[in-house]
Amino acid sequence: MRYEKRSPAARCGWFMALLLSAALAGCGGGGDSSGTGTGTGAGGTVAPGVAGSPGAAATDPTVGSANPSNNAINVATSTSGPGALVTGRRLTATFTQAMNPTTVTPVGTFTLKQTVAGTNVPGTVTMNAANTMATFTPTAAALLAGTQYTATISTSAKNAVGTAMPSAISWSFTTTAALSTNQASVDLGGAGNFAIFSNTG
Repeated sequence: MRYEKRSPAARCGWFMALLLSAALAGCGGGGDSSGTGTGTGAGGTVAPGVAGSPGAAATDPTVGSANPSNNAINVATSTSGPGALVTGRRLTATFTQAMNPTTVTPVGTFTLKQTVAGTNVPGTVTMNAANTMATFTPTAAALLAGTQYTATISTSAKNAVGTAMPSAISWSFTTTAALSTNQASVDLGGAGNFAIFSNTG
């Protein structure tokens, strides 16, 4: 048996690659971490809404994460999608369970409004193929700059077997001071095959 002595940096290289792959597998989708993106963290925890909170069974559905995340700052006002299509900044909410899309996509279930003015932002809601992620796309080409917005998902949202969320989920974020555009994130769970390459030096 041949033993090859490696430097500490080389020995920990495989460990860092393992941690990176675990993090990517766990996030389920690519977030925007640029200065014009979600600011304080892409796909961050949404509060409240933890499954099993007081008055709710641990099996109740809820929103586990959102992008932009709660209290994010410097969020881009618009999103650039496929074919150079630019829309108002898209929001995503990832549920802890597969949902019944007919309870999430109707007008009034997943909403966005200006926090201070209380003005509703018109838009449409779509679900991914697994029915675990809802995307709110504003009708306007951009959100207002330097403005705080509040997103809400009401208790009308139900999981695949008809169990409603025990409480409405709301989170807020603030857009950049000037109009800006970010790239639409890629849902790795719905993308093609991908791999991580690492070199230990």
